[in-house]
Amino acid sequence: GTKIVYTIEELTLGSGYTSVITGDAATGFEVTNTKTPEVPIVPPEPKDPEDPVLLIPRTGEDGGIYPWVGVMLFSIAGLLLSVRKKLKADRD
Repeated sequence: GTKIVYTIEELTLGSGYTSVITGDAATGFEVTNTKTPEVPIVPPEPKDPEDPVLLIPRTGEDGGIYPWVGVMLFSIAGLLLSVRKKLKADRD
């Protein structure tokens, strides 16, 4: 008679799988389906935050001249009001 050659083939294979067929008709066929690992999505590196604007000085830092100018202006205004009040009281 006619010699028959048997083969096997994986017809439908799910997405992300690979199939390997080993063996023969005499010893038997072995079908191995392996899931192909998905490449993980790598999130982008976070950006360094910008330096925050500090409204008050940190401990041990010089706050600058602006607070002192404000204190001086309030002192001068208080002094002028005091002198004006005293002059007005002397006139009456």
